[in-house]
This record gives sequence, C-alpha cells and structure tokens, in this order.
Amino acid sequence: MSDYSDPQLTPNGKVSKAKKGKPVHVCTECQKVYTRAEHLRRHQTSHEEPQYQCHICERRFHRRDLLERHFRRHEGEAEPGQDDYQQ
Repeated sequence: MSDYSDPQLTPNGKVSKAKKGKPVHVCTECQKVYTRAEHLRRHQTSHEEPQYQCHICERRFHRRDLLERHFRRHEGEAEPGQDDYQQ
C-alpha cells in the first residue's frame, strides 16, 4: 500500500519524475521544459510584453526583481561584474 503522506510518492507508490529531477513542465509557446511548475510560470512571462520599466533609462523587464536589481546599478550598489539579467 502507498504512503500518501510522503510528498515524493505518486498515488501508485512511485517517486514522481519531478522529484527525480526530470523535466515534466513544458512551455506551450517554445517547448522549453522545467522540473518545477513555478519555474515554468516565471518563464512564461518572457513571452509577454515586459510590464516593468526603469524610470531612469526606460529599459523594460518581465519581472519586478530584475527591475529592482537594475535600479541598484543606477544607484551604484551593484557589485563589480554583476550584470543585469539578459533577456
């Protein structure tokens, strides 16, 4: 009998493909594959228009965290060699 309380087991008692590190989430736009659904959701925003824009240089980003990191470059807080996320 399967142990349903173990999050790594599927209902038939086997270890899930995602827990084995195998890609199971596929982007319908470009067929890029991910092992975690949250990574696929984050990736899918790259197929949309960027919604975050720097008010200083007008560069646009798909994610707010990337815009925030970009702002640090304008403020001189970025560490040497740390480039902005390339889209």
